[in-house]
Amino acid sequence: MERSKSELEKIKSELSSLQTRKLDREAMDLEALKAKRLYQMALDQEISRIDKNPQLAAAPARAAGKSLGLQIRGPPLPPLTGGIKEQPVE
Repeated sequence: MERSKSELEKIKSELSSLQTRKLDREAMDLEALKAKRLYQMALDQEISRIDKNPQLAAAPARAAGKSLGLQIRGPPLPPLTGGIKEQPVE
């Protein structure tokens, strides 16, 4: 009888340990999901910010070029108008 009680206590402690591990894993999965969402939101905001002002993306590239000793030639090109001007055929 004493042996059965000790085995029962052992099983209970093992079960408790397994439950704790499962909760820890679920908590870790939840934290990973939260971190992934925060990263995605920050990335989306940064992409939106760069889309609004493309010069923001050029600044770090220029700084890297200067630190490497590269010369940047002239001002950046103006934005394309997308239109074609028709001219008379001669």
